[in-house]
Amino acid sequence: MGRRLPIEVINQIKLRLNLNEDIPKIAAALKLLKITIYKLQLNWDLWGQPYTPPSVKLGRPSALLEYQKLVSSLGIVLRFANVPTA
Repeated sequence: MGRRLPIEVINQIKLRLNLNEDIPKIAAALKLLKITIYKLQLNWDLWGQPYTPPSVKLGRPSALLEYQKLVSSLGIVLRFANVPTA
């Protein structure tokens, strides 16, 4: 996996792409490979950011199933709904 480009270079690429400058010209001016700029352009189109968002789920999986969570939360709501008000 390669390194990430500095934010200044990313901003230059985005600015030049917005001005519809040719990708080979951008690559030559910034001394990058054309494929790098094509990948960044694709990521902006798909994700709205230059690099893909992380796809790793953090934390432990839930021990409860979805219907168990629903029943549990519904029980809490019903418990508080039956509280008499003074």
